[in-house]
Amino acid sequence: MTCFWDGILTHLRPEDYAMVGFNPPANARELVVLLKHFNRKTPCVRWNGTVLSAKQMEENREHIQDFDSNSIYGGYDCSICDPFLLLVTDLFDIEIRHRYLGTHVMIYQPCEKLEIRRVIRFTSDRGHFTVE
Repeated sequence: MTCFWDGILTHLRPEDYAMVGFNPPANARELVVLLKHFNRKTPCVRWNGTVLSAKQMEENREHIQDFDSNSIYGGYDCSICDPFLLLVTDLFDIEIRHRYLGTHVMIYQPCEKLEIRRVIRFTSDRGHFTVE
């Protein structure tokens, strides 16, 4: 079950990957490998208008570093303030709006000094993640 990764793959475009000097990944596992390659702290990203603490950023970086790219087929437990969504926001200057259980919306925004290239939307419940 790769719905989290497939959702991200669906929204990212070749020009997004060109920003980081890579070709689009062919599948969900390649996407995870690419994100792990570019793993870093995300000091510019705002989550629901808030800058993350240094400790949160370090824990997010460690989460991605320690994530086993071979485990994606067993599903991914997306968190409310998800490290991978923070990284995608940072890498590609994209605003992400993630609606959970139909009511709670988490907003991931790139650095204020950057122009938001576009907004992508996801929705999820307790077991499935999809494009909105």
